[in-house]
Amino acid sequence: MKCAYCGKNNKKGALVCKRCGIALPVPPPDHEHEHDEGARDIPPEAAENAASPAGEANEGKKNGGERKKLPIAAAIAAGAVIIAAAVIAALLLGGGNKFILPARNAYSMSEDGALFFGGEVIPPFDSGTACSELCTNGSAACILNGETLYLSTEGKTRTVAKEVSSYVLSAGGDAVVYRDNNGLLWRAETKDEIAAPVCLCSSAVDEQYAVSPNGGAVLYSMGGKLILWNGSVKELCEGKTAVSVSNGGAYIYAYSPAENALYSVTKRGRETFIRANLYGYIYLNFDHDEIAFTTMSGPGIFITMCSLRGREPIEVLNSSSEVRPVIPTTGVLKLETPDDMRNISEVVSGEAAPVRTVYTCPMKHFEGRYFHGAGLVKFSAKGSEQVDPVYCPDAVVSANGKTVVYKNDGKLRKYTSGAEASEILAENVSFFRASSNCGTVWYLDGAGALHCLNGASDTLISPSVIGSFAIRPNGREAVFCVAGDLFSNKGGKAKGTTAYDVNNAVNVFADSNGLYMMTENGWTKAPKDGQKIDLTK
Repeated sequence: MKCAYCGKNNKKGALVCKRCGIALPVPPPDHEHEHDEGARDIPPEAAENAASPAGEANEGKKNGGERKKLPIAAAIAAGAVIIAAAVIAALLLGGGNKFILPARNAYSMSEDGALFFGGEVIPPFDSGTACSELCTNGSAACILNGETLYLSTEGKTRTVAKEVSSYVLSAGGDAVVYRDNNGLLWRAETKDEIAAPVCLCSSAVDEQYAVSPNGGAVLYSMGGKLILWNGSVKELCEGKTAVSVSNGGAYIYAYSPAENALYSVTKRGRETFIRANLYGYIYLNFDHDEIAFTTMSGPGIFITMCSLRGREPIEVLNSSSEVRPVIPTTGVLKLETPDDMRNISEVVSGEAAPVRTVYTCPMKHFEGRYFHGAGLVKFSAKGSEQVDPVYCPDAVVSANGKTVVYKNDGKLRKYTSGAEASEILAENVSFFRASSNCGTVWYLDGAGALHCLNGASDTLISPSVIGSFAIRPNGREAVFCVAGDLFSNKGGKAKGTTAYDVNNAVNVFADSNGLYMMTENGWTKAPKDGQKIDLTK
């Protein structure tokens, strides 16, 4: 099939041009597949319900560097921003996807970057300057406060380096790689407090770099050349920046700013074009050998795809906006690039935001996983199954990956693998958090009141407008604040509410070790003693 835009000959049935990424004419479906293809269509309300852009991303030099414009035709870009996908805040903060891990020996993190371990707050933390990051299993954490980089393991924090501009913590927590104010790239072991950091380069490197899950391989660009460090330095190719590298450098993905294209690269420097016209964010599995991304293939046409272990990508969904992996409620969606995780947004000024933000999901494979956004989709290399075609701004999956709780059009729904259809749990829902098994859901209704949904039981906990709330990973306890007053509830029954002698709480957090509150003095553990009260009376 020849592309009318660039003239490239593509395989029969290809959805997008392999060279330029523009959508190709879709051939009539085979009769036996007509029903399946029709089920993949997104109704008009999906585009109507899509979230609007949220403004510019942080473009400061620290933790991100200057953003570059994508070379996408003006007509395509202008049409695309009208129906842009939801902002990353919906992915990170919605539906219970907080940085919570169930293990008691793991770190957890609030949305504003405060770290917790063993029921205690980990210093230093300054909400105005700090940037924190967890490894995927929660065994290590980094804090960049000002220009000083700290590393925390087993509840103990040490200084790694000063005059640091950005850093990346490996997904497995074995090493941290950071760029100093002179542009030099350094690597430090997280478990070896004695060993000095190792400099990986001889001159300044670009802002964009990537680290393998075990921390043993580092991918970066310097002087226009893509370089792999895997114990020694090896130049791979030119004109590319780092996206990801797997352990040992077996799988390497790189980005071409000039083409706005994704490539796979071998350790010998062989380049294979994947797709052009990239849009939005890139997602990695834990091993960094699979990658999910979205291409913008025309006005209002987004195709989300997966490249599984370096192979030709497979379509997840062709729709009016990108779709994103649904991560477990107790998992961590980890930032891999030095962009500022506290100020990420989507599309600005009629142009698609550059593809500089890469996230690691705490799962081995994308196959058999759910994606959400323009519909709820279960992805398989043999063909995607669309569960619900209505726009889903929030979605979380149970730890075993079989149950998904999601929200669309104000309705809270649950779908379990193998079921004929989803079930409606509640209506008029504005926000929710789910337990790790998705069996208990706490939600705010349209008036801001807090409810606990446990099986068929929907219990009103507080009729007052909730300032913020959080739940333990098992869903058995919640902490919330109302106009500065602090409360908790055990068991999801109205009579199980406890009021504390606190009147200045502005935020709350919960993990397996306890409940926390934030006041003008910062984060502290919530009081142990309080008075039983029924807020519904």
